[in-house]
Amino acid sequence: MSMIDNYVHVAGDSETPPGFHKACAISLAAACLQNRVWASTTKLSKLYPNLYTILLAPSGAGKGQAIQYALSYLNDDQKAGTGLYTGKATGAFLTDFLNSNSGKLEDGTTRVFLVYPELANSLGRKDLAQDFVTTVTDLFTGDLPTFMHGTRTSGLVKVGRPCVNWLAGSTKEWLGSTLQSSAVEGGFSARCMFVEGAYSAYRKWVPEYPVD
Repeated sequence: MSMIDNYVHVAGDSETPPGFHKACAISLAAACLQNRVWASTTKLSKLYPNLYTILLAPSGAGKGQAIQYALSYLNDDQKAGTGLYTGKATGAFLTDFLNSNSGKLEDGTTRVFLVYPELANSLGRKDLAQDFVTTVTDLFTGDLPTFMHGTRTSGLVKVGRPCVNWLAGSTKEWLGSTLQSSAVEGGFSARCMFVEGAYSAYRKWVPEYPVD
């Protein structure tokens, strides 16, 4: 039994789809590994474990429970070590976070573990959500030596080799009504792992944990 299988097994039997637990386990592992490990895809390219994982299901189907369970594996020091960020953030703030002490690592690289149990609450208005999506699409590559973001008011922000991991929950309806076709065509959906779930066929308010 693999580490991922053990994770799902220990989570117990509940209304939360097992596929959600498995996806969260993979996302959590990627956030802990950050850009310290990679696979060489070509001579000049490195593939880092940066994942955009989005759980898709109706409200109350277990997205939040799966994400909360994943975060329970991290103590305060580990949360800081992964660059955990939960809450609201615009695309511009995300680059500011990566450029701050919370996002920087000693070797000059940057990382963040974005956790949004409900995208509708975290991204807000459609224009802000669109800006955020285009930013994380640009940040996904990970092997750029420096990512630059500049505006007339805030000036130039330089982000050193970003490694972004993103774990989120959403309904298909909200995602479909918020994302513009240009975002999908621009490569955002190709960078995401969408994991779909549904309401459980039976009610189980308290999870049943394995005896072992």
